[in-house]
Amino acid sequence: MEFITSGLYWLMWTVTTMAVIVFGGNTDPDVFYPETSEFYYVGATGEPIELINNPNSIDPTYQELITFLRSDKTDEIEYSLENFTCGDFAEMVHNNAEETGIKAAWVCVDFIGSTEGHACNAFNTTDRGLIFVDCTGIYPYEPGSRDCTVKVEIGEIYQPKELFTSGETYAQMGVVKNIELYW
Repeated sequence: MEFITSGLYWLMWTVTTMAVIVFGGNTDPDVFYPETSEFYYVGATGEPIELINNPNSIDPTYQELITFLRSDKTDEIEYSLENFTCGDFAEMVHNNAEETGIKAAWVCVDFIGSTEGHACNAFNTTDRGLIFVDCTGIYPYEPGSRDCTVKVEIGEIYQPKELFTSGETYAQMGVVKNIELYW
């Protein structure tokens, strides 16, 4: 009982409580929840986006990135406002890339004049620099690859272009206002 009333007990209690508040109970240094000062980013179901980083992942060459994207089937999932949206696609691509040893970023893009943002991925290739990839599936679902590259620069139009199929360019999503990369 003397320990409970001692200063050491209260110090330990305070440190533990603060750690839970600050880190949300997450003590795994390889798991990260992207956030702003106001909120955590969430997927379609309301669950926080959970990025699982591989401490041994490395920046790929452009060809290694292309090989990964061809093998990753995230883009073949149907887009659904209730079940799987851009944040979920970007989360899955990030975690799949990291699991295979490729360093990836989850990217939040805000658009001028819009309250809705978008999520995609970035890879810092060793031979071609930073490459932005948007693997968001489509609705209604159609078979085939939906992996796209996209130019993501403040003040520029966000317009994904298919990487492996026809090279089709999708509709413009807006002019980029802000970009946040979470590695």
